Amino acid sequence: PKLPDLRTVTLGLLADPNIASKEWVFRMYDHEVRGGTVIKPASGRMNRGGPSDATVIRPLPDRERGLALAVGVNPWFCGADAYRGGMASIDEACRNIVAVGGRPDSFTDCLNFGNPERPERLGELRQAVAGMGDLARYLGLPVPSGNVSLYNETASGAVLPTPTVLGVGIVEDVRRCVTTDLKREGNALYLVGETRRELGGSALYRRFGGRGGEVPAVSPERLRRSMDEMLSAMGEGLIASCHDVSDGGLAIAVAEMCLGGDLGAAVEVGAEWEAFSESNTRWVVEVEPSREGKFVSAMTVPITRLGTVGGRSLRLIAGKGRASLSLRDMRKAWSGTLPRLMG
Repeated sequence: PKLPDLRTVTLGLLADPNIASKEWVFRMYDHEVRGGTVIKPASGRMNRGGPSDATVIRPLPDRERGLALAVGVNPWFCGADAYRGGMASIDEACRNIVAVGGRPDSFTDCLNFGNPERPERLGELRQAVAGMGDLARYLGLPVPSGNVSLYNETASGAVLPTPTVLGVGIVEDVRRCVTTDLKREGNALYLVGETRRELGGSALYRRFGGRGGEVPAVSPERLRRSMDEMLSAMGEGLIASCHDVSDGGLAIAVAEMCLGGDLGAAVEVGAEWEAFSESNTRWVVEVEPSREGKFVSAMTVPITRLGTVGGRSLRLIAGKGRASLSLRDMRKAWSGTLPRLMG
């Protein structure tokens, strides 16, 4: 699509209901029952937190072992390519768990689809389940339970095919968990993973009128290797903060890290589409300068240095586009959507 300037696109995506802060929802429920919540739905400075990738709980108060819980879901991917969308839901749950320092252990799911008596709806269900199953089998991850909700359809049409995955991971020591919020000025920012021109079903296309495009694929081998290397780097204390790249792409991931840490950053990518592609199996990580060399040496999967942490704004260069977004403007866009919609 023909896009407005980079600043308008980024703020518009931050304000999208599917990306914007969900604090309006989670503040209504007690997410600290029994005092065992280690990572909460928001991470970062008090009353200024950005989104967490996963929630971590410590079930036994006398032990440091914990559970990471995370969701993976993207109905727009499934609507365009049900097989890739099913795989993407597993990939997202895995990278959310890994982002906090957990190793994926198992999954459950809720499969929300239209009328399976219609061949095209049954085909979507079959392909989505096949994608989920193929990736789960490759990773050796069991899916011991699940729920199916069918016939979600009216005369005007069916819901988008929506396999929702809840993943559980094991955190060996909750004291070593990693969160999404930026930690310190001068630290380096890296992208872990490869960005491809995969914009089908993306938030950019949905909000700004794009059509077609390729739905992000998943490489099972790359995902497994990336998870192993990320967890190894975290175990050695090489990663100060981490956020998975999902809805809205890299630009939104970095913006959310800025909001959580109440710190700015300077980031550059080669082309505008790279800032908003939603390719799977990617994370943005923050690395201290003294540990940068060891981090680079430890990773064999693709990594790219994006820029540095610092200042009071996100300075973004994407191809010929340039934008400077203050923390105040980003927070206003990101935090105001649900309260405004819900009243």
